[in-house]
Amino acid sequence: MAITRLNNNSLTSITALPSGLVEDNYKLLNTTTITSDTANVTFNSSLITSTYKIYEIICSLVSFTVDGADVQFSMSTDNGSSYPSSHSEVTTNFYDDVYRMRRTTSQSFIRIAGSVDGDNSNNDGTMSGRITLFDPLNTANSKSIHYEMASQDQSGNAVNFRNGNGAFNSTTAVNNIKISLNNGNFSGGVFKLFGIK
Repeated sequence: MAITRLNNNSLTSITALPSGLVEDNYKLLNTTTITSDTANVTFNSSLITSTYKIYEIICSLVSFTVDGADVQFSMSTDNGSSYPSSHSEVTTNFYDDVYRMRRTTSQSFIRIAGSVDGDNSNNDGTMSGRITLFDPLNTANSKSIHYEMASQDQSGNAVNFRNGNGAFNSTTAVNNIKISLNNGNFSGGVFKLFGIK
């Protein structure tokens, strides 16, 4: 392995990881970059496979075309042909200086966030955070997710934090996940899907 040391102590020309490090334990599987109005982001059965037990989605600086839309996470057992009403959630949410708790059942999605501010000519309100999906191909138990999302308004101020757990009440393997809105579109941002062994 050829290593070149620069004056600022950074390394270049690294062609392999040192022994003992396993790069496949946490692997980037897909990057979806939103540059124009997009209704949803979907990760299908070509990405949700038996190779990984845990999947993590990192959402970075996601912006919206409308204010007040719900960001929804849905799971499918037929690669996106349907998203059954078997989802439930327990969420804590801090918004407008008020701390709220919410519990819902029998819906076709898990509400993971809300669009605080939509598009304007100055600066968009954005959402960033992570969603972890545990063992979606498991056929012995219901499916479970954990999510943490934070939003800022058009002025750049932190205004919303949502932390929750969701479930999909089915023992059938999940092979498709969708992030969508109940109103409007995503107008920008990056969604990265990682697989974890």
